[in-house]
Amino acid sequence: MKHFFTILFCVSLAINAKAQTFAQKQIMAQAVFSNIVNAYGNAKPAPLLTILPNTQKERVVAAYITTPSPTIKLDEQLIDICLQLKADSLNALAIIISHELAHYYNDHNFCSDYAFALGETSLSKALRRSTKANKLEKETEADYQGIWYATIAGYYPYNIFNAFIDKIYSNYNLPSVINGYPTKADRKAINKERLQKCNKLIPIFYAGNLLTKVGEYEAAAFCYTEVLRYFTSRENYNNAGVATLLNALQLKPLQAIEFIYPIEIDAISRLQNTTSRSNSDAQTLKMDTLLLQAKKYFEKSISLDATYIKAYINLACVLDIMDNPEAAIGRLNEIPVAAQNNNTVNMLKGIAYYHADNIKKATLCFNTLTSAFDSVVIYNYKLFALIDKPMQSIEEFKVKWRKRENLKNTNKTYKVSNNENCDEITINNKIRICFSYKLNKVLKIIYDGKEIY
Repeated sequence: MKHFFTILFCVSLAINAKAQTFAQKQIMAQAVFSNIVNAYGNAKPAPLLTILPNTQKERVVAAYITTPSPTIKLDEQLIDICLQLKADSLNALAIIISHELAHYYNDHNFCSDYAFALGETSLSKALRRSTKANKLEKETEADYQGIWYATIAGYYPYNIFNAFIDKIYSNYNLPSVINGYPTKADRKAINKERLQKCNKLIPIFYAGNLLTKVGEYEAAAFCYTEVLRYFTSRENYNNAGVATLLNALQLKPLQAIEFIYPIEIDAISRLQNTTSRSNSDAQTLKMDTLLLQAKKYFEKSISLDATYIKAYINLACVLDIMDNPEAAIGRLNEIPVAAQNNNTVNMLKGIAYYHADNIKKATLCFNTLTSAFDSVVIYNYKLFALIDKPMQSIEEFKVKWRKRENLKNTNKTYKVSNNENCDEITINNKIRICFSYKLNKVLKIIYDGKEIY
């Protein structure tokens, strides 16, 4: 929600471009920068962001520099060019900022080739040290990742690149061919190639999110693993792990004391199916295989960012479900101290201690839970309070809970009109995704011949 209001505020600034002061441009650029840094989700501290005023003598379009400290520099005139695109101004700015961040996070130790130096400056001389072939290789990587993470951050950088790059060349009076840099045509060719790739992957990522939301976890995991073939970020590993874990939970027999883990999409998902689940050897084997795969995904996510709290929590859930509550508690204790004292961590520790037959410590953990609107926390807290009560009381509580949650969810629907023209993406003849680039949304998903969205 905070991200939404930040974008809304920046959009209002963009619409009123003529009234913008330098300070307002700084606010807009910093907001886009922060959103994309969060989307990259890298353990490295973010570089500095500096806006070079139009009055400054030494000018660049945009540059990532490594010394004396990692810094991304943007020219105020570049922001003015973005503002000329009005509704697409933030999307244009996101293209540049995400591109420069890709250089930083991929340790490209040269300035971005967006950094056209104007005049013979120390910066322009440094820029020429990289060969054109090396720049093309790195620029392709930065463009490819840049548009992906700009999209993950909530921007829509499709189909504006060519018009945007034309404006940059025109406003800065740049020739189409600059010695030591990719040509203007090269840039557009790179953009075309990475758009083709991202235009396939982003709908698959969106489809994974939607399929998780509607409870089609096997299909969701299929989408996320396809994305992982190209983008091995901590979030993508975590997403694949969540979908795989939720798929495994569908095979786990319900127990009398059935806690809800904080990886659930809503508080009713684990309890919705009240029919008894078989405990066949084949089902147990499949569940164990899925749990092991989910565990590997979360461990890989943590290996990419040792401070990524979500992955620790999800890994602890897997370990507890695998009947290893001691390991779950150990993983939760690895979370940085500053993030330890919150409802989710304390609740999950309480569940693990209960499963480890340490009721005293479980009680201490549940008693630390503060007032919360999180229905998962509320459910688990109330369920734990009933553990010494007759089984009938526990079952009555769960029935009432299901009825209340079902009542809250009666207006939920995930069906979408598919009357709009759309492009179809197919993955290994197993999943078909109908995606509208005009509307920027998934219209239909068919998995194993069955329409599930």
